[in-house]
Amino acid sequence: MTALNSFNTSTVPRQPRNRFQSQQLLMFGKKDRARVVRDILPERRGRISWSNTTWFAISNDNLGIPAGTVVELLAREGNTWLVKAVTDENVSSSAA
Repeated sequence: MTALNSFNTSTVPRQPRNRFQSQQLLMFGKKDRARVVRDILPERRGRISWSNTTWFAISNDNLGIPAGTVVELLAREGNTWLVKAVTDENVSSSAA
C-alpha cells in the first residue's frame, strides 16, 4: 500500500458558512436605513435601494425579507450589504 492509498479521503461535514464572519467588513456606526426592492430570500441575495442606487443584500439571520420592508445596514462586503429588517417599534422611535 502506498502512502497515497493510505490517505483518508473521507469528507468532513461542512458547516454553513457565513461569508461575512471571516471577511474584513465596512462597519457603520450610525444606523443607515434602506428599502428592499427585490425580495431577500433565505440564504439568497435580494436588492435594496440606498444612496440613490440599488445594491445586493442578504439577511443577517438568513430569513426572508419581502420587498417594501425597511432594513438597517449592518456591514458591507464588496457590493453586497448585510441587513436586518427594522421592526415597527424601531421605525417609530427613530422618527421621533
